[in-house]
Amino acid sequence: MDDGHLTMPAPAPLTTRDMEMLPPGKIEFVPTPVPRNIFQRINAVRRAVRSVDKTAKHAKGFNYSGHDAVTEAIRDGLVEHGIVRYATVVGATRSPDGSALMLNVDVVYVNEDDPTDRFVSSMLGESFSMSKDRVSGAPIGEPTQSGIALSYAVKCADLKVFALVGDATPDAEREKAADEPARARKPALTEGEARSLQELFSGTETQEQLVAAKSAASTFAQTREISPEQMTALVKAQKEAVGRIQK
Repeated sequence: MDDGHLTMPAPAPLTTRDMEMLPPGKIEFVPTPVPRNIFQRINAVRRAVRSVDKTAKHAKGFNYSGHDAVTEAIRDGLVEHGIVRYATVVGATRSPDGSALMLNVDVVYVNEDDPTDRFVSSMLGESFSMSKDRVSGAPIGEPTQSGIALSYAVKCADLKVFALVGDATPDAEREKAADEPARARKPALTEGEARSLQELFSGTETQEQLVAAKSAASTFAQTREISPEQMTALVKAQKEAVGRIQK
């Protein structure tokens, strides 16, 4: 008894003898959870979610992973593994003509069991306005630009932090290329042809000869596949020819 309060001694831990006396199957021991830091939690989400669908359609025709699709892909994982995500705008810049808004955004991932344990991904979010002033025709900003720029920054952070990849949906350029008939490849420029072109430039002494050498090289370029090494050698020979003529 201490100041009117009853003090109870702490219970003694169970001994091996105590454990043997317990009836079997009557007590279930639940292991103590092992604390996980924010990086272990992020990695757990990575193991659960690998990719995100490209369900959004850009005005230029290609598919991409939008902000909503990325959030939908990782939301359950964030909740399950105790990660709180929020974003803070730490800086803003608008282009001189007013059409582009750029936000510096810190996207923060917090361990819900220890708010001091966090990871910050700093991202740049951009948004462009197509609106113009009715009188002057000059570009003007739009009210939705800040939200678009913020969403873009958060999406980019999620894609990189959780190492997400896109799905197998082809974009517009790949679909177009797949529909086009395969173009016949040009035959490769032989070493003999490449040597002849280099010698043509090497023997150039006048402007007329240089024009003729360039014309021959252009003809070969239209009918032959020129390797990077061959192209480098031809460019070098042409520069040397120009230098001789200019002297």
